[in-house]
Amino acid sequence: MLDVRQDAEWAAGYIRGARHVEAGALAADDHGLPRTVPIGAHRGHEQRSATALSALERHGYTDLHLIEGGWSAWQAAGYPVVGGGGAM
Repeated sequence: MLDVRQDAEWAAGYIRGARHVEAGALAADDHGLPRTVPIGAHRGHEQRSATALSALERHGYTDLHLIEGGWSAWQAAGYPVVGGGGAM
């Protein structure tokens, strides 16, 4: 799971085990993300996640997935989060 939200959003809460890289930073560098596992990206808004996945695709990544609904859908479903008032 790749969280492409801004630093302040990440600090307010995140999905356990997610990797955080701001979406805008992916255009210049892939940040050493693994190429041997699927990558699902989420953000507060799907458009930004799609843009981040496009940047990774330009870096040669192929097994990429958009997490529909992003962060807000994850929280609304009651799935656990770290920080932000969710389960630890």
